[in-house]
Amino acid sequence: MSIRTTCLNGLADLSVKYPGTVDKYLPNLASLFADNDVRVRLTAATLVTQLLGESFLKPRPFLMFEILILIADPIDCVASLSRYSLLKVMLPRDQYLITNNVKELPFVFNNYPFHPKYNKHVVTITRLCGDQHRFTRVQLMRFCCSQITTERDILRVHEQLHEILEMCSADGHEGVQLNIGCCEGVAVFKDVIQVLLSHEMHLAGRSLESKQKSGGATQTEGMDNDQEDEEEQSALKKALWLAAIKQRVKSVVCPVLLSVSSRLRKLRSPLQRDLVHYAAYVMQEYEKDLPEFIPDELLRRDITTTLDDTRRARGGKRTMGQLIKSNTVPAPPSTPAKSPGLHSRGSTGSRTPCRTSLTPAKNNTTPVVKARKTHLYDDVSNGKENEVPSS
Repeated sequence: MSIRTTCLNGLADLSVKYPGTVDKYLPNLASLFADNDVRVRLTAATLVTQLLGESFLKPRPFLMFEILILIADPIDCVASLSRYSLLKVMLPRDQYLITNNVKELPFVFNNYPFHPKYNKHVVTITRLCGDQHRFTRVQLMRFCCSQITTERDILRVHEQLHEILEMCSADGHEGVQLNIGCCEGVAVFKDVIQVLLSHEMHLAGRSLESKQKSGGATQTEGMDNDQEDEEEQSALKKALWLAAIKQRVKSVVCPVLLSVSSRLRKLRSPLQRDLVHYAAYVMQEYEKDLPEFIPDELLRRDITTTLDDTRRARGGKRTMGQLIKSNTVPAPPSTPAKSPGLHSRGSTGSRTPCRTSLTPAKNNTTPVVKARKTHLYDDVSNGKENEVPSS
């Protein structure tokens, strides 16, 4: 350990004096983020944060991926430093760092090798692969999505995630198909579905939250008319936004669902069940327009059956307001086995960390990560496999 930390300090000093020469050794520095010794991980994160803050290093995508994984570290000081490095050091230098790289996260976390463009960095991440780490991967991607605040960027990420789903269609996206015949491709598909089912990607919910935060003006004497005008403008903007979402669902989401469902049905893939689960989640607010949105009779019947089963299990119909206020992790369609962890060693030699919850703070500036002495990111489906997500 002492040798590795000494080499780290020497490499950091050389980076200050000869930044161009030491650039080629950055993969070696980033690889120490996965070291089993917490002191090595903390030293590596500290030095990289200092070099980024002093502009001796550029906020490159592979550094963002490595620092993002450290946010799920079971050691509080490492996780807190990683959050600070990402949110307070890297993002101010490149405000679109997360938005530009969210689409690549599923491929990097699952080490998907068949895409011609993504996951081609000098550092390969393998410690998050496997079904046992799916909850960890999804939570990290949700954390990234929670840092996206503008409506334009939310729509952009929403479209990028559907482009990944479109890769499963017969024609693919821009000539690139997702290989769902391998375990990495299946994991990418399921991770994207889980992120789209989350509150962070619920377009109407994110819009209403932003309107409430921006529209909280204080009332003063003699300003009642202005307040009423602001409320009318806010209601008009909300109505226009919801209409735009409906048009987006019809023109962007539904064609992807139809093309992907057609191919999965021909292949008799079990991923069809995950796709129907997401389609029911999307269409529950537009059920009256279901024949117009989904002309495929088989897919429309599956969506209707899923919605009916969900209402029957819950004893009633959920409203949009209840869905938006829920802000809970949706029930995944499948229940993977419990996870060995990322860093600490167990009795059998496998790594076993504690559970970490990633949730944004109330002021929406610094996320809160709470560590508890249980297994990290166990699945939370509770057996509710066929239900559409809500509270």
